[in-house]
Amino acid sequence: MDIYKRLHSRMPFAAENFQPGSYGQSFAAEWLPAAAGRGEAQPDFVQPLAAMPLTTVSLEQLLRFWRHPVRAWFQQRLGVAFWMEESELPDSEPFSPDSLERYQINAQLLNTLVAGEDPAQLYARHRAAGNLPYGAFGELFWQSQTEEMQEVAAEVSGQRQAAESWEVDLPLGDVQLTGWLTQVQADGLLRWRPGVLNMNDGLLLWLEHLVYCALGGSGESRMYGRKQSRWRFSAIGKEQALSLLQEYMAGYRAGLAQPLMLLNKSGGAWLEASFDAKTRQLLDDEVTQKKARGRLIQAWQGGFQLEGEGSDPYLQRLSRVLDDTALQAITDAARRWYLPVRLAHHDDE
Repeated sequence: MDIYKRLHSRMPFAAENFQPGSYGQSFAAEWLPAAAGRGEAQPDFVQPLAAMPLTTVSLEQLLRFWRHPVRAWFQQRLGVAFWMEESELPDSEPFSPDSLERYQINAQLLNTLVAGEDPAQLYARHRAAGNLPYGAFGELFWQSQTEEMQEVAAEVSGQRQAAESWEVDLPLGDVQLTGWLTQVQADGLLRWRPGVLNMNDGLLLWLEHLVYCALGGSGESRMYGRKQSRWRFSAIGKEQALSLLQEYMAGYRAGLAQPLMLLNKSGGAWLEASFDAKTRQLLDDEVTQKKARGRLIQAWQGGFQLEGEGSDPYLQRLSRVLDDTALQAITDAARRWYLPVRLAHHDDE
């Protein structure tokens, strides 16, 4: 039977494929360098790009970048965008909206409650559009979300005042920051979100707060969310605000040349586990850092019914495996950009 059996190499660049006179000799020129041991390893996908010439940046662009720096690098410098599409049909009837649908519904519901309007019309509209689960499940879902949003709305409504928009035209080195700062009250900025606030929410409010102070504002900036989560910043001097904004503009330019691994869930989890709220210091001892890195990895990997940050399609292109280099990049970015936000935040306790 051996005369009917022939062994083939498993790889196209195996050296035996290129032996003269051998059975099935290969003439694939693209594999010859690897077979001869002269192949060169491909460079890493992420390579520094030339700095973009910038003269003006809008406040909206700045906030969009810091909301997800890696996504901004892909979209603004490479011109590509990724989406995770669900191609499989669910095995059972959904009895509650998914995370995105729930957030969108809650955002409209919270705005309605803050404005003092009747949410019954909003409920009827979503019910008619088929956005809510069928029958009693939809009623129960709406009731539970209304109760949660009412807690946030009650805190926000008591602090709302007449608001206006301020024009932004600030020189930050050789770049001019332009645009509009919206919803500016006499006592400062007031923002709200229909979810539990995270580090990214704090960073975006901090950037708006710096712009507010650089324009001469002297009030507080506050943001409220579910489960009593909040961010609050006191006013700082105009020159200090401009100096800090220049640092974030420099980070914006650097992040458009090379991806900035500032990760909301993973980096935020590491920072919260490393930060001592009583002493307001970042703890670098071995025990704390071991625990903090465990929290980071858990946030990256996710768990039961909890999607990890590593499933983000943009992050997957950069780091499919969370190695030591990626870990260090995440912690360095969190220390550089999230820590000042955490230090500036005033706890109510």
